[in-house]
Amino acid sequence: MLPREHRITRSQDFRAVMRGGARAGTETVVVSVLLRPAGETASDGPAAPWRCGFIVSKAVGNAVVRHRVQRRLRHLVAELVPERIPAPDSPAVEGPADPADPADPADPGSAPSAPALDVVVRALPAAAGADHATLRDDVASGLERALRRARGGRRRRGGAAGSEKAARAGGAA
Repeated sequence: MLPREHRITRSQDFRAVMRGGARAGTETVVVSVLLRPAGETASDGPAAPWRCGFIVSKAVGNAVVRHRVQRRLRHLVAELVPERIPAPDSPAVEGPADPADPADPADPGSAPSAPALDVVVRALPAAAGADHATLRDDVASGLERALRRARGGRRRRGGAAGSEKAARAGGAA
């Protein structure tokens, strides 16, 4: 069981992550990530460095299968997310210096605070039959790609269409 401060429980928080977050899908899961600026509180209490929620629909299987998939995902996320918490100097949350901010870079005595990370993992039907290694690789891959997109990283598309767009923009694919 995840500690309460690491759980997303309110529907409005799920909705915010699903609508406003960056998404990355794999064969077994879809991972959505939303970076909240440092110091922003969660709607249900003080902000934790990361929070996670799970969506496991009836398409995955009966109640026993759904709960098993959710337990497996919870275990994997508890292991994988803390390793990937954005650094305090993450470009996704940098902005103009705020004199009221206790972590102001102009003040060398203040410690920068890291952005908070909200993650929602939606299980796909294939998650029910996936072995541990496959599920772990899919969650790690989805989390990594969603984080990259949330930080504003460029999407790379394969094929001729992707390289044409990059050529028009003046870059390389």
